[in-house]
Amino acid sequence: MNRNNLRVAIVVFGLWTAVVHLYLLVRPGYGFSYPFPGAFLLNGLGYLILLGAMFLKIPALDRVRKYVPWVLILFAAVTIISFLKWGDLKDTLGWVTKGDEVLLIIATFLYQRQNP
Repeated sequence: MNRNNLRVAIVVFGLWTAVVHLYLLVRPGYGFSYPFPGAFLLNGLGYLILLGAMFLKIPALDRVRKYVPWVLILFAAVTIISFLKWGDLKDTLGWVTKGDEVLLIIATFLYQRQNP
């Protein structure tokens, strides 16, 4: 897969995950009633911030941009682990989103490996 396709995949997977977590913030029975209040808000915003840091041309981030993909991979892995520990394992949307996050990790790893 070429670098541009990987970039598109990362954005699509990352945006899907961010939107799902922000949706769960307002879904009855989730959001601020979970073990860590606001976890869905922070998770959704975290994905949006990391995607922006990775792909938006912000000169202040030029020095750390090479680390952002690794932070995104770690962030997604922690999200998956958190779901397995505290999530509703019967929730289909949760499993679909975890699959999306695995694909996000793979696409980000391949993207980083192709870094010129």
